[in-house]
Amino acid sequence: MKKIVLFISLLLMQYVFLNQALATVFTGNDFLEQHQAANKVFINGYMAGIWDSLEPSNPALIKCVGTEVKMSQLADTVAIYLKNNPQMRHYSVASIAPIAISTQFRCK
Repeated sequence: MKKIVLFISLLLMQYVFLNQALATVFTGNDFLEQHQAANKVFINGYMAGIWDSLEPSNPALIKCVGTEVKMSQLADTVAIYLKNNPQMRHYSVASIAPIAISTQFRCK
C-alpha cells in the first residue's frame, strides 16, 4: 500500500512541478475545486506528498497526528479549514496544510 501511495505521490509531484514550471502553484482554491469534485485519488495523493515532505521538517506535527489518520481525513481537514478561512485560499496548499492540520490535531 505504501508503494502505491508513493508511486501516486511521485506522479502527482511531477504534475505539481510541471505546473510550477509554468509559473502556477496549486492553491487552496485549486485544492477545494478538486476536493469538491470528489477527485479522491488526486487529493489523497497530493496530501500524501505534503505529508511525506512534513516528516523531516515538522516531526512534532507528525507525532501529534499519529499513524492511524488516513490521507482522506487530512484532506477533509484542509478542505474545512479553507472553507472557513477564505482569505487563505490564494496561498499554496503546501503552506496551508500544516496550519490546517495543526489546528485540528493537537498534542495531548
